[in-house]
Amino acid sequence: MRQHSPAMVCPICQTAMIVKTSAFTHFCKQCDYWGAMLPVDIDGATDDEAEGAISDQAYIASLEGLRVKNFKLILAQLKQLKFETQISILDVGCASGLFMRVAQAQGYAVKGIEPNRQLFALTQQQGLNVVHDYFPPQQPLHEKFDVIIFNDVFEHIPDVHQILKNCGTYLKQDGLLILNLPNAEGLIFNVSRLLTACGWSGPWDRLWQVMFRTPHLHYFTFKSLNKLLAQHRFFAVGDKHQIATIELTGFWARLALDRSLLGFLKNCVLYLGTLCLYPAIRLAEKDTFFALYRRDNVSDRQ
Repeated sequence: MRQHSPAMVCPICQTAMIVKTSAFTHFCKQCDYWGAMLPVDIDGATDDEAEGAISDQAYIASLEGLRVKNFKLILAQLKQLKFETQISILDVGCASGLFMRVAQAQGYAVKGIEPNRQLFALTQQQGLNVVHDYFPPQQPLHEKFDVIIFNDVFEHIPDVHQILKNCGTYLKQDGLLILNLPNAEGLIFNVSRLLTACGWSGPWDRLWQVMFRTPHLHYFTFKSLNKLLAQHRFFAVGDKHQIATIELTGFWARLALDRSLLGFLKNCVLYLGTLCLYPAIRLAEKDTFFALYRRDNVSDRQ
């Protein structure tokens, strides 16, 4: 099923956005929010033969080591806020089930939901509790969760308001929503914008994942994300938590997923540039963050 992002009005303030940096990216100065008009094809995301696209499954595998480290940081933060011995988590867009496995190893009860057929089958083969559906699911889950988490998923969703509305439906009264997503204030994001202005759009295209069937449609700052979530009565618990998106170990393997000759040449330049900038990357604003949100349920108690 192929979907398209809605018309480019800001999802936060509902005003028209300006085209900026590239033909497919739009910017709202009032909200400091970036959006993209790119097609989304979740069901075809692991069909390697169509359109010569990069396999999402291979890309996910190339990130596994880094993601395990980041997932442990998220769970460590969760433990500071939730002290019950058994916490239920809904992992939306669970992909290959990596977060589910890490969380289960720490004693959490995790259910996943995954719309892609092949990724669902892969997760199910591991014996994980997973539902093949979009969120919100067509068949109601008939349960509420202590935590709902979106790991590298929220930025791919065309209608974020529908998603947030249904998060309130499936969260327990004192539940937590965790969003782990790209950062519009990150160093690589802003360097890529500069390179595009200088005539090299490759890094910018890669950030938005235009080579995938599930590209990025949104880039938020922590402030703009808070403005969006406040419209659904979700408020941040503490500050954002920055997490690494690049480690030199495994970085070339990620770039090498593009096996074309032109891709190889571009990747060589990108790898060498990243190698030179790596000390600055480690110290600068990271290109991914996660934040925890609690819903104001005052109207539910009235």
